[in-house]
Amino acid sequence: REIKKDKGQDYQVIGTGGLVTVIDAAHPGIFDKIDPLLTLRGLQILHLMNS
Repeated sequence: REIKKDKGQDYQVIGTGGLVTVIDAAHPGIFDKIDPLLTLRGLQILHLMNS
């Protein structure tokens, strides 16, 4: 929220990782999207590209 306010631009905030649901429950509304596996999918793509 602070970055969006300071920059005056609309950013998409994506929550990632295994604990994202815990963070979202404690602070609802800070994420525009939630994808717990985003980082792992990105690593998988990199692995496949380099195999």
